[in-house]
Amino acid sequence: MCPSSEKKENSVAGILYQESWTEEELRKRYRFGRNGIDLITSLIRDDIERDTKRNHALTAEQVLIALRFYASGSFMQMIVDTMGFDKSTVSLAIQSVTDSLVRKAAQFIRWLSHDKKQSIKHGLYRLGGFPNTIGCIDGTHIRIIAPATADEVSYVNRKNFHSVNVQAVCDHQSKNVYNIHNPNTLSSRVLDLLALGVYFE
Repeated sequence: MCPSSEKKENSVAGILYQESWTEEELRKRYRFGRNGIDLITSLIRDDIERDTKRNHALTAEQVLIALRFYASGSFMQMIVDTMGFDKSTVSLAIQSVTDSLVRKAAQFIRWLSHDKKQSIKHGLYRLGGFPNTIGCIDGTHIRIIAPATADEVSYVNRKNFHSVNVQAVCDHQSKNVYNIHNPNTLSSRVLDLLALGVYFE
């Protein structure tokens, strides 16, 4: 057996549904426990199998690759090095899983109902005396590799490295109610450019 085949077999045996790993160990690596990983895999299985003509085992493998990439907050090369897959395999898995999850987003992301908004308003007022407030927003810059796109310069932040500006809105119970990912638009401009800003107008 050639070294690359052996490496691939070892990596597949090592990551697929590690029965010996505790929930805590899975969450450290993937930010999800076994049930969550199974749910995501079943949710996007049809999309992945149709797009890649792959079977269930390889669908689960792709989900784990993508989840590891999301959870690590690192570069794709780190996933290649630590999980033992070719870069093209990792890239395809991340793209396929991400595309499928985006297509499913409307099933899980909802605008707040009137009753929910009122509940959050009352909760934030009780916590900090903030009137007519339905969320607390904060953000950070996530470092990325320079994208090979025509607008590459828009990903360079004021500290002169490539990043995406990520913002999140939380309610009075510290539950995340909205995420925003944008190239390096000034934080004060992000809301103007995205659906959340329109929602508040």
